[in-house]
Amino acid sequence: LQFPQRESNREATSRKVLRFVQARLGYAGLDVWTRPRAGMFVWARLPDSLDAADIARHALGANVVFAPGNVFSVSQSATGYLRFNVSQCNRPKVYEALQRAMESAAARGARAA
Repeated sequence: LQFPQRESNREATSRKVLRFVQARLGYAGLDVWTRPRAGMFVWARLPDSLDAADIARHALGANVVFAPGNVFSVSQSATGYLRFNVSQCNRPKVYEALQRAMESAAARGARAA
């Protein structure tokens, strides 16, 4: 008699954490466009043409480090994307800093327009 292989606790926990991070980013208004099967990074598109480097600079003031997309883009065409380390996204501080940074960037953009 053979039983279907059960996933390990670690795999189940990893999947739950990933779903949590994707949900939190989506709630913050980001479009999560990668859903990795393995690994610890999620890519998300910022709303309203916000600049990821601007968001990252603002978040540094709250001691939160975000990875703007252009750091990973040779063509520098990823200004509207952030890469998130899922293993570091379990703290409310991350989402609070993200929300404040996005609000600040949107306000600056509205004043510039």
